[in-house]
Amino acid sequence: MDSTFIVISIVFIIFIIIANYLKVLRLSIPLVIIYCIFCFNYLIDNENNYSNPSKKINKQNIDKPKYNSITKLHEPIENKNKTSIVEKQIINNVVLPKPILSYTPKPIMIDSNVNILEETNTNMITSDLIMVDDSINEKNKKQNSDLKTLKLNELMICRGIYKRNPIKPGINFINSVDSLFCYTKISNSGPKQEIKHIWYLEGIVMTSVAYNIKPSFNYRSWSRKTIYPNQTGQWRVDVIDSYGNILGTRDFTIKSISSTY
Repeated sequence: MDSTFIVISIVFIIFIIIANYLKVLRLSIPLVIIYCIFCFNYLIDNENNYSNPSKKINKQNIDKPKYNSITKLHEPIENKNKTSIVEKQIINNVVLPKPILSYTPKPIMIDSNVNILEETNTNMITSDLIMVDDSINEKNKKQNSDLKTLKLNELMICRGIYKRNPIKPGINFINSVDSLFCYTKISNSGPKQEIKHIWYLEGIVMTSVAYNIKPSFNYRSWSRKTIYPNQTGQWRVDVIDSYGNILGTRDFTIKSISSTY
């Protein structure tokens, strides 16, 4: 078996394994076609070589031409006619060497296979990028649709809740209160969604309360935060959706009871 056939077969198997690993068997079809063409040409060349084997030529026949009568060269020749006859006999009796027939099959270059692999990797990367872009677009579309279904109608800070209504709302409180409430009214024209109330003190997150908003024209909800005497300063509550978008913000202040007198 020719070494060229073995090398090309090994390269073909390697490319098929790579295509299987990258899950692009559909693009390995050109490799199979090229390999089949190579095998077909290889078989035809072998049949021609076996059917027309090159004949071995005896070097002695090439180097030492045969003559019917060597002695005629050494005989004395007096007449010019005899000389010409002898020369013709020598020329006619010379055994001419037959041409040597040789055929070396040209190996198939595998540059095309390398190009196909590079194109396969490029197509795979491009398709992956397109898939990522599609997923981002779908997420953005869903996010925008959810934003359109939510609307914050009312947001306030109060001392308590009675029969689903706020009690003593305001923006200035003293640290003697045991707790405060963040009261909201939200319209949700879409499916049930998650909402968060994030409480801040001087820009630092103190607590986060998450709950679900059902489909409603004016859904009333609230969160409660326990206030300690040392928690004085500038407060803020952000109402955000499940994507982190701020629907509304309310600032308020808690002062020390001693500073009010």
